[in-house]
Amino acid sequence: MVLNSAGAVQVRRWRSGVATVLGSAASGIPNLSAAWTPFTFTAHGAGPVQLTVSVNGVPKVDVQDSSAQMIPGAGGAGMHANIAGVVFDDFVVTAP
Repeated sequence: MVLNSAGAVQVRRWRSGVATVLGSAASGIPNLSAAWTPFTFTAHGAGPVQLTVSVNGVPKVDVQDSSAQMIPGAGGAGMHANIAGVVFDDFVVTAP
């Protein structure tokens, strides 16, 4: 999941160093630098894989990846930022 500088949330698949945008929508965040905003990202299934992003509890992007490039197995979870000064708080990973 990505929150870009235009305020859109995107679901991206990274495979062999290449990012593919699977879905995108306006986040609804009026000011990207004003306040904390809760996000939820869920992944279910092994073929197809269902990927959902919610912002402030409101579903924004819901996509299925059934392509030959989908990642069907379990993997790691983490947070990353490409710019300085980004703070993450209360990062939680749960299993179904």
